[in-house]
Amino acid sequence: MKKNKNKHKKYHFIIWSIVTIFIAILIFFAALQTPQVKERIKSSLITYAKKNNIELKIEKISGSLPFEYNLKNVSLQTKDQKIDIQDVVFRLRLLSLIKKELNFSLFYANEIKIKDLKDQKTQRLKNFDSTNWISYPIALNFNNLKLNNFHLSYKGAPLTLNIQGKAKYYKFGRKIKSVLKIKRSDVKQSYLDIAIRAYKKNRLLKSKAYLSIASAEALDPFYLQDLDFAFDLNLDLEANIDSLFKGEKNYFAKANGNIFKIQNRQTKKPYLLLDIPSEFSFDIATFKTDLKISKGFLKNDIFRAYFDGTLKNDLSFEKSNLILRVDELTKINTNLYGSLIAKSTLDKKEFLTEFNFKDLRIKDIHLIDLKGNIKGSYVDNILIGKLQSDGFALNQGFNILSDIKYETSLLNFSNFQIFSPSSKLFSNFKITPNFKILGNGKIHFSDFSQIQVLFPTLDIDGASDVNFTFNQKIDENDKSFQNINFEIFSQNYHFKNVYGRFLDINLDVDDP
Repeated sequence: MKKNKNKHKKYHFIIWSIVTIFIAILIFFAALQTPQVKERIKSSLITYAKKNNIELKIEKISGSLPFEYNLKNVSLQTKDQKIDIQDVVFRLRLLSLIKKELNFSLFYANEIKIKDLKDQKTQRLKNFDSTNWISYPIALNFNNLKLNNFHLSYKGAPLTLNIQGKAKYYKFGRKIKSVLKIKRSDVKQSYLDIAIRAYKKNRLLKSKAYLSIASAEALDPFYLQDLDFAFDLNLDLEANIDSLFKGEKNYFAKANGNIFKIQNRQTKKPYLLLDIPSEFSFDIATFKTDLKISKGFLKNDIFRAYFDGTLKNDLSFEKSNLILRVDELTKINTNLYGSLIAKSTLDKKEFLTEFNFKDLRIKDIHLIDLKGNIKGSYVDNILIGKLQSDGFALNQGFNILSDIKYETSLLNFSNFQIFSPSSKLFSNFKITPNFKILGNGKIHFSDFSQIQVLFPTLDIDGASDVNFTFNQKIDENDKSFQNINFEIFSQNYHFKNVYGRFLDINLDVDDP
């Protein structure tokens, strides 16, 4: 009987102990919700930040402490930077503190603005490798990270990002990793998926990224050229962190992706090469400030290009090689037949391009073994060179000479000459971005033997001079088309049984 009574008292004690602990916890949590306690927590955070040379300001702390914290109008300032955040919300998993891990089930920040107070970026980067890494005795785990309206600037131009993902910092910084999706707030269709790992032991950085660009607008203000394009890019990168922060850019990367045709383009003008659905791939390796590109290729339904080169710090090529193959010229223009292979080398500012057309036909004209080269220089986005070429057509050999200049999307040919035994051509003309020809020239025929190759049953002969002018006209639908005007002068000619001393013909041809 006495035994049962003691057992009853024991159970009674356990129940009341649990109730007492539960009430104490409730009182503790209730005390945390009072304004006085929240103010003390705010003061503690400010004091801790001050000890670490950070000036911290918090307008208000609210939330269901100690699990959820809502911070209003937060400001952090060091001697170099100031960060202002309108709202910070985070939720903690308290049990993880037992394992010395600060675990955030949610970390959300809204309206983040960063301001550089001093231009000491270069000095900070140079000193990075002399520090003891980022070494804290506690792990940080951001299971759900959201940074909304992260305001940055590039050369004075505003840039606002939305960042979402997760990140983890291991104890003493032995490893840092993150998986993030980054979007611009003003360009919804483009984004960057990036996974980053940094290792303390060998100071190694590994990153895998996928970049999707729906329009060149997504690259403003970094890219301001008046050309629009769309592409996606996969990048696999390894780098030494110390060399990156010292400006040596010692890394290796593999890249591949696709170029897409933009539908319903609204901004900027198209660029033919970047408007053809294509796929590309290349490797990147760096040595100090030089970037070496190797194993590069770009291919689509029209052509294949293979390239390598060395890119300097100012984005100019010191040396590069390019091989271009077009197996079916008909895919470029229905009036063309045959194939092309071209090889180009660029050494600093000087370049040489060699080309060879196989079985080239332009409508009814067959050009046999047309080959040649262009030699010149490429400086400040201006190409200047000389063209030399030869071949066989219309039963005669011929030579081509010309000066070439490419600037602001216009390809100019000056002193363009074609010599053959029966004819000589002189011309100056330019080709526009929409492949219209503008210019003029003249041809002298000492006889019509070349024309008779095209029309073997035609009995015609005589000496002739032809003046021609290439124009671009606009129709009633504001669509441009090619126009050619011919002025033909013949002397001592005959056409079948008709003989004459002088003949003058004016011919105007639209959209030939």
